[in-house]
Amino acid sequence: MMVRTPDVVPASRERARWVDAHLDRGGPNRGSLWRARANYLRFGACEEIAKQHVRGPRLDEPKARQWSLLDDVAVERIPSSNVSTWNLLHDGAVTGIERSDGRASIIVDVSYLRTRFAVPGTTFRLELFGCSHLEFTPYDQATTSSLDEIVQAGADILEARNEEGSVVVWGSTGVLKVRYQEV
Repeated sequence: MMVRTPDVVPASRERARWVDAHLDRGGPNRGSLWRARANYLRFGACEEIAKQHVRGPRLDEPKARQWSLLDDVAVERIPSSNVSTWNLLHDGAVTGIERSDGRASIIVDVSYLRTRFAVPGTTFRLELFGCSHLEFTPYDQATTSSLDEIVQAGADILEARNEEGSVVVWGSTGVLKVRYQEV
């Protein structure tokens, strides 16, 4: 099978001709897309040596996605109205929660999903920015906002919806309700 590349690259892709890969695969596109994004946020190019060949965005190019550096990793900031991140973690179990300065970090164990990534591990970390509310209501107990109690109650993720400005995560043991600006 022969794959033909386009002769003309759309303007929206002109600055990013690397392969969307989670791994370093070598070849003409050295490194991964994740490293290239982080480098672009740090110094404006996928590699420092390429800075002289990169132009800035034009005014007519919309900025469709919001990227920032978090612990030296390029991450996309997703508004709370988009619950797709939660639904990707279907069947995950909340194994840890930390809260500090309007930010909540939720550790979700999804072993079967992590096996698809090159870096070993069993968990994902959700960083909730502008987190103003976090509570869990077990099906057989009263609502709690205690982070330790939420973890001990076995909060898990089956389905998430946005309801009246809050993200409501339905699980097999109860309902997690979170209000934040972006993940």
